[in-house]
Amino acid sequence: MALPSRPGGSQHAAHYLCDGVQTAALQATLTHTAHLLNFPSGAVSIANDTSLHTLAFTGDLEVPVFSRVNTPCDLVIDSARAVAIPDLSSRESPFGDPYHRVVSREEDVGASPGGDWPLLTAAGVRAYLGVPLRGREGTVVGSLCLMDTEPHPVTAAQTELLQVQAEIVEDHLDLHRRRSELGLIFEREARSSPEGRVNGRGRPGVRSAGTTRLAAAVQDLRRGLGAGEIVAHYEPIVDVVTGQVQAFEALARWHHPRRGLLHPAAFIPLAEDSDLIIDLDLAVLADAVGQLARWQGEHPELRVNVNLSGRHLAHLDCVQRIHDVVTRAGVAASSVGLEITESALIALTPQATSFVQQLRDIGFPIFFDDFGTGWASLSYLLHLPADAVKIDRSFTAALATPTGDALVRALLTLTRELGLATVVEGVGSAAAAARTRELGCRWVQGHYYSPALPAAELQW
Repeated sequence: MALPSRPGGSQHAAHYLCDGVQTAALQATLTHTAHLLNFPSGAVSIANDTSLHTLAFTGDLEVPVFSRVNTPCDLVIDSARAVAIPDLSSRESPFGDPYHRVVSREEDVGASPGGDWPLLTAAGVRAYLGVPLRGREGTVVGSLCLMDTEPHPVTAAQTELLQVQAEIVEDHLDLHRRRSELGLIFEREARSSPEGRVNGRGRPGVRSAGTTRLAAAVQDLRRGLGAGEIVAHYEPIVDVVTGQVQAFEALARWHHPRRGLLHPAAFIPLAEDSDLIIDLDLAVLADAVGQLARWQGEHPELRVNVNLSGRHLAHLDCVQRIHDVVTRAGVAASSVGLEITESALIALTPQATSFVQQLRDIGFPIFFDDFGTGWASLSYLLHLPADAVKIDRSFTAALATPTGDALVRALLTLTRELGLATVVEGVGSAAAAARTRELGCRWVQGHYYSPALPAAELQW
């Protein structure tokens, strides 16, 4: 009988070990995290049954692949809990926190007779703090860890902050998992091609053909952007009391000359993996504010919302570029809401906070999209300025259940007390619309009112 895989087994690791997962965004998140918690070194690692694969590192501890038993990351992954080792030479726990496991020498897994982890000892590490990373299914797939060559006291608040940063890392990993899944599609297409049949199933030539097709898809997206094939479709945001349209969310669609109309899942992961996402966002913004200018001739109070990738916030000219597009259309910044998702935010850097505040100062309303999907939501409210939030559709799907109603009511109470406007997404039925109204929400959107459509097909 086959033994069950350990947490972080090869089945789960394969999703995250695709080509190109070691991105600048993932590296920037790790570097910022280490700086935030005042640790000189850190690593993002994915585990299979026997090994850890380093996807990003900062400091001097670059080890691409190493045995799981040579590091306390193995304890993090097996226990699915934070592990804090303030001083490898001490057995003392700095605090009695049930969310931590402060490891003594007797608990070392695979330790040498001297009681040290060989990898850490060789690198001169004295302190360690690690938290688990979870995949899409909730399974632990790896760890985010920080290390120091000196004893480093750790507080519960610091560990909680590391767990917030881990959720940002998880969002990056999921993005690249989606990109990998697209790559597998291209690989299957390659296998069915004459070249794939020659090379044979699973041969290096087939993988090369799949990779080549993935690169070609990115180039095709670049071509499509230049040809104006990326356009906005519009989903109404409705006053649930009056039924009147208050605004539209502009959503990207690709009118591909051969593949037809493509939805975001078919191309946004490709764009997010490069700075193409910036050009794509600006193209949708330009299309949307141009349409808004035409609408406002008859509906001067109408607004439009557009999605903004966190990659913009890493560029010094991002505020000016966004402002220039809106100014050229002749509409007021106050009519254009900028929606920022949790997964789009690279990290809570001072530069990101400054840029978001500059956009607000110009007059752009700032929306936090998919609000409530991660613990990072509350942290963003503390550190980043916002005017409104959009409650994620996963909560809407649970309406009319005790848990779903309680969660949505709690989120609405929180945002109301903070003075934030709130939109509930994913309203797909009259019953859901009625329930959101009963719970005190004013603005909603979803297929019950209309799916995203070209401007010419909207009826409102």
